[in-house]
Amino acid sequence: MSEVQLPFILFNLSLLLFYLLRRNGFDLFGISYFSSFIYFSPTFFGYAGFLVDLTDWVYSPLADKTYAVYFIFLSILFLTTLSHDLFIKTSGNFNYSQIKADDKYKYEMYSAFILLLISFFLLNIFGGGALHQLDKNQVMANIGRWYLLYESILLLAIAYVLTVAKFRTAYICLLFFLCFDVYLGFRTSFVIAILMLFFVSFNKKDKRLIGLWPYLLLGVFAVFSILMLKLMMFGLKKGDIDILLAILSNSQTYEKLLSTSEPFVTQSILNTVVSLDFRTDAEHLKLIPLQFVLLGDVVFGQIRSFNDYFQPALFPKINYGMASNFLAEFYAVSGIFGVFAVSAVYSLVLMVLNLAIQSVKAGYKPLLLLCGVYWAFYIYRNDMAYILNIEKRIVISFLLVILLAFVLRRFNFIFK
Repeated sequence: MSEVQLPFILFNLSLLLFYLLRRNGFDLFGISYFSSFIYFSPTFFGYAGFLVDLTDWVYSPLADKTYAVYFIFLSILFLTTLSHDLFIKTSGNFNYSQIKADDKYKYEMYSAFILLLISFFLLNIFGGGALHQLDKNQVMANIGRWYLLYESILLLAIAYVLTVAKFRTAYICLLFFLCFDVYLGFRTSFVIAILMLFFVSFNKKDKRLIGLWPYLLLGVFAVFSILMLKLMMFGLKKGDIDILLAILSNSQTYEKLLSTSEPFVTQSILNTVVSLDFRTDAEHLKLIPLQFVLLGDVVFGQIRSFNDYFQPALFPKINYGMASNFLAEFYAVSGIFGVFAVSAVYSLVLMVLNLAIQSVKAGYKPLLLLCGVYWAFYIYRNDMAYILNIEKRIVISFLLVILLAFVLRRFNFIFK
């Protein structure tokens, strides 16, 4: 154990206690911290690692400077949370039930289901037999842009049902589409849906999270299930019970459940960048403002992403996509100052989104809830440009839903 590991662990555990004792604690700040607790879990082991081939994991000890990056980020997140709670916190007690009872958003739900069905059928038509491949890379190579629409509309529909839409029977249909997404090999939608459910369920209660420990245990079980799902996916898609039993009965499955998970790969990026003091120019940061332009990457030409810089240089033997790490991205550009800057910007945007969800009109709550949860959680495995690209995709999907709902309302008025 390094000299800084134990102090950092104690610091992180004290933050864990703080977030458990907050009232209305499962807001976007809570989601962000608990997500960081998972993604920074290599700090409890003292090392991070990545997969070189099918079985060969390479581990490296976390550098003291890497712990410093974590400390800076978590300190700024904590101070922003504390400022929010002391000075500008809203009650969180929004009456979703009353909005649902008014049934004002049924046409938005009709629109979401229409678009979801269209994208589902087109996904199956163009994806064909590739959707059932055991190799996720082959699935991704064949699903095209229809999957992007499918995922965004699915999560928007779930956000509508959780917040403002009176569609109880829709849960079963949405669960089917969510299971299909998991079958394809994607787990993000499932996680985002769970986080939105927790936000709506617990952020509106003036209670401390620690008092909701049965639901917290349910959340821990959900995380465990997601990690297990990745290991079991091969056997599930193949329909081979023997493979599943072999995985479940193997003690090494549980011993390496965390140390072979995604957080260890994404933190390997940060640890390697920091340890080697890997630096880049700021060219890849141009992708960030381009996300605010429709088809910006097409109009302004191709710009290298941060992954295009670090993976060939630092991980040349890896032939799969390693995702990314936004803290490593800004460290590579301007060192510790970059870490301070991106941590502050991230936390302030988190505060704005948290307040906006509570204060905007009901019709915008599904959009902001989905955007907020993505920002709070999914940034831990991506660079800044990619997370903004996802947010843009959600906004475009939301506009499609609103436009189709407007058309449906007009038709209903004409033929009434």
